[in-house]
Amino acid sequence: MPKYRPNVFKHKVTVLSRSSKGGRFKRKDVPLKDLFSSGPSDTQQKPQEIQHEISVAPCTSSTFSVNVEEEAVNTRKYAAKKIKQCNAWVGKRLLLENAFFESSAPHLPCCSCGTDEGDRVLCLDCGPQVVRCIDCTMSYHEDSNHLHKPQLILDGILQPFPLKPYLRRVDHDCDSRSRKTIQVFDEKGRLHNCWLVTCSCEEECASLVRLNLWPASPDQPRVAFHMDLMNLLHFLLLEGHMSLKGACQSLGCRNGLPLHEVNLLYHNLVSECFEEYRYFRYRCHNLNAVLDEDIKCPACPKENGDLFVSLDANFGLVRKRSSGVSYTDAKHKSLLFAPQEDVDHFVNVYDDHNISNDCSNFQAGDVLRAKNKTKKLDTTGVFGASCRHGFPLSFLNLRHGERLAYAAFTIDCILEKAQPSVKLHVIYDIACTLTAHFKKKKDKKLELDMALPVFHAYGHKMACQVAYSTRWRCGYGLTDGEVMERLWSYLRRFSSITKEMTPAHREDLLTDALLHYSRRKRADIGSSLVLLMDRAVRVKEDSSKALEEICSDCAVSLKDIKDWREAEKCQVDVSKSSTKGQVPWKEKYVQKLLHYEQRKEQLALCDDDTRAGMLAGQCQELDQDLKTLEQRHGIQRWCNDNPAFITHLAVMKGKQQVALIQKLWSHAVEYTFFLDMSKKYSEGQSVATRLSKQIRKSSKALRKLVSAYNSCDFTTPPSSTSHKDVIDLTSQLYTNLTVTKQGSTPIPSSTRRRAVDLINLSDWAKEETALVEKEMARVLQSVSDRHNQLVALVKDLRSAEADRAEGLLFLVGNAIQEQEQLHLNLEKCFSKYIPISSCTPFFRSTILSAISPELSPSDETPLSSDSSSDESEDEAVSD
Repeated sequence: MPKYRPNVFKHKVTVLSRSSKGGRFKRKDVPLKDLFSSGPSDTQQKPQEIQHEISVAPCTSSTFSVNVEEEAVNTRKYAAKKIKQCNAWVGKRLLLENAFFESSAPHLPCCSCGTDEGDRVLCLDCGPQVVRCIDCTMSYHEDSNHLHKPQLILDGILQPFPLKPYLRRVDHDCDSRSRKTIQVFDEKGRLHNCWLVTCSCEEECASLVRLNLWPASPDQPRVAFHMDLMNLLHFLLLEGHMSLKGACQSLGCRNGLPLHEVNLLYHNLVSECFEEYRYFRYRCHNLNAVLDEDIKCPACPKENGDLFVSLDANFGLVRKRSSGVSYTDAKHKSLLFAPQEDVDHFVNVYDDHNISNDCSNFQAGDVLRAKNKTKKLDTTGVFGASCRHGFPLSFLNLRHGERLAYAAFTIDCILEKAQPSVKLHVIYDIACTLTAHFKKKKDKKLELDMALPVFHAYGHKMACQVAYSTRWRCGYGLTDGEVMERLWSYLRRFSSITKEMTPAHREDLLTDALLHYSRRKRADIGSSLVLLMDRAVRVKEDSSKALEEICSDCAVSLKDIKDWREAEKCQVDVSKSSTKGQVPWKEKYVQKLLHYEQRKEQLALCDDDTRAGMLAGQCQELDQDLKTLEQRHGIQRWCNDNPAFITHLAVMKGKQQVALIQKLWSHAVEYTFFLDMSKKYSEGQSVATRLSKQIRKSSKALRKLVSAYNSCDFTTPPSSTSHKDVIDLTSQLYTNLTVTKQGSTPIPSSTRRRAVDLINLSDWAKEETALVEKEMARVLQSVSDRHNQLVALVKDLRSAEADRAEGLLFLVGNAIQEQEQLHLNLEKCFSKYIPISSCTPFFRSTILSAISPELSPSDETPLSSDSSSDESEDEAVSD
């Protein structure tokens, strides 16, 4: 059925039509006005004129699968809106330019004393058009706003205004005070020469932190950075994936900094200063001094339940051998990355060689990868695991290809951290190969439930898809298993930075990035679960509606469709269900006798001495085997006219024919499975590309089997077949095999394929709904537990050191407020799907009474809520 994609900017529509023979899509770009207008189009018309002259032609169901008239109307509305916006901006250009030019030359009196005499100073850091006299400027910047850059106005030209402020603590006075010159980079990256007032009571680096500055070195620092500048660089790195050098150059272009200042800023930042600040920020903002880091997913089970884990490797995050060595360990140690010594030892002693993989072309499981390109690499990539919600769990560095040893080590790490009552579900690109590997090694991890991710399953054969795909296995809901691909899309953009780092710095940066990614996921966990629930409900409704249509059109029931599903599971194992027991000695004797006669004929016709010697040796071995059987069973050499030979030859031929028919059936089912699935995707899509490879692979195997069948000269009909008959599952060849039919007319395989997919989606949507409901309850419980932990910490801080406890109490109070607001927002999001039993109590009276016990809870008002809040939220406030 044709599809189309509108392109509103080019006013064209890409029409995709499938041919009836090849099944391929043909692309054609048709002008939008030609597609929907009844008459010829004028190519010289302007876009504004086109939108008024489009007339919608009637469409039929055979032409488009969607309502073209509605899409045409939406396209015209969008085009009109964009044209209106562009025209509005064009009309305001001159006005905006005049406003900018008029405000560029300040002619205002001093905004502090009001005088209009003498020289004036412009300070854009204080605000737009803020002009003061020299005395007011010195007075205003004496005790605050030290790092402003005022400019003196002389004859209409701005000149730098000399300002060298004193940086000192206002809450401390000491007789041992001294001052020194220090260079400070403000929040815009500008360089200032300042006086730093210190004393012998504490070290200079601590005094700088009190002044909201970060020292460039721990001892006797001569350069410092504003905390806001460090935060900006921190988020430019983690969100913008911008290196320190690129960030410094961007600040220089943005603020007009000279080159020597940009270079000085960069060289001071790379001297372990920025890495230490990132770790400092991580510990302080997460209150690691008094609390353990909470990096676990709030929606995943901690004690009982199903934990879904996705595994994958990324070979883009490499590290060059020439990038130096680390002289200290990583600051985060083994928070997310496993110790490299443990990984190397495990991989070196683990046997994962000679793994056969005949179902896919994935490089996962290979001992080596890019053998000629890894000579200069110290680390070839990263292997990791995350839960179904995208929270990072465990990671390690790769030294080789994606060996199965890395997957086994990661699973062991996850099992070690998880409770025994948690059931682990592992989703991996080659789950079938990993399962076979554990089975061969008789590993206890064989008991784990393993599955293939949805997208990667299309690269496996049908038997693996039906046995391992998350769209076929119970208990996974609508989990797609592709969360690692989404995480890699964020993490691989650090590759240009990390490949030149030392091992410790690289590991710290990747850990910071994963923690940042985890915090983003935690902030969006409520909306993510709501989206999952809405999707499950929508999929359930759509699949149920489509199933009703199929049942009414084909006169079948849901039970029949479930039987189709079970039959499809059995069909892929037809070749495995054949008898694999001991072959009777008489059939084995007949088979060896045939091989012996065949080798003798080849030897008689052979002219090559080398091949003749090889055939003579084979004849001698077969003759010896025949004599052994004859002596064991007391018989003489059978001739071709021997009744026993004829009887057992016929039996052997019949079994061979049945076995070949079973193989043909299995491959034909797989071929039609992929062929029907490919019809859902247009040519060029990644899924269609994977399916086309599987179709070609199945077709090639079928042709080989057809050739083998026709060369056997079977006496039982059919004695020969063709590729056309083989792919027809209702042909005479499969008379003795079970084929699902409706009455006398077989139901098309494409209809059965679609019905099975729909009933799978319907069942898994029900499971998804139950999973998400449990996850919503776990998220609320996790936030409540964190809130109670913080409230309990308040009492402990009251008995601690006065200065430290007061600051920590302030930070803990803000953290409790964030948790409480988060809980209220989650309750509001989840109340539509799960029952909300109670709300988190408001904490302000608790915190204030802890800081000032004389304040009673009745004197304080609770957190203000929005005027549009519903009744449930008002009740939460009153509680």
